[in-house]
Order: sequence, then structure tokens, then C-alpha cells
Amino acid sequence: MVVLLFGASSSPGCANYALRKTARDSEELFDFEIINTVFKNFYVNDCLKSVKTVDYAIDLIKDVQRLLTRIGFHISKWIDNNRDVMMTNPISELAKGVKDLDLDYDALPIERALGV
Repeated sequence: MVVLLFGASSSPGCANYALRKTARDSEELFDFEIINTVFKNFYVNDCLKSVKTVDYAIDLIKDVQRLLTRIGFHISKWIDNNRDVMMTNPISELAKGVKDLDLDYDALPIERALGV
């Protein structure tokens, strides 16, 4: 499968299968925490994870991106409650609600995962 149509009733299951298969196939190439993040912290195509430090968050994002890029997943629409974490991603990769913000001064918006 090269493209996944989002909106079909099978889309969540297909996305979940592809993410998990990628993680399983990459267990020897990535740390356990990165593989575990894909297994336990994705809800369809949203990654919801809380970590203790900014540096760890930045490294985690880069590693998850590297893992998923292996099969063509391009993770974008990043949002975080920490400005330093968001500033490590290009503006084009940020969620719509933060692309036009001045990350040094503007209040950060509340973002919802799949409407939740």
C-alpha cells in the first residue's frame, strides 16, 4: 500500500497497523523507548506523549520522525506546550494554530487530538 485514504471506515485500523508494523520491523535499529512510543502513544495519526525534559522531547521527536520516515510517514502538524520544543521544528511542520504565532510572545493555543 502506498497511500492511505483518511476518512474511510478502515483508515484508523490501517494507520495503526502500518505504524505498529514499522515499529516492529525497526526494533533492532531504534531504542526501546522510540518503538514503545509508536506502539503506545499514537491515536490513529496523532502522537500524544508527555516527557520530563525539553531535551528529551526534542530527541524523541527527531527519533520518531526518523523511524516513521523509513516507510514514508511524514509526521507534521507538531504542537507542544513548550515553546523551545516547537521552535526546533520548521514553521511549515507546526500545527495550523501556531504557524502564525510569535513563539517568543504569543499565548499558545489549545490543540485537540481528533476532536478530543
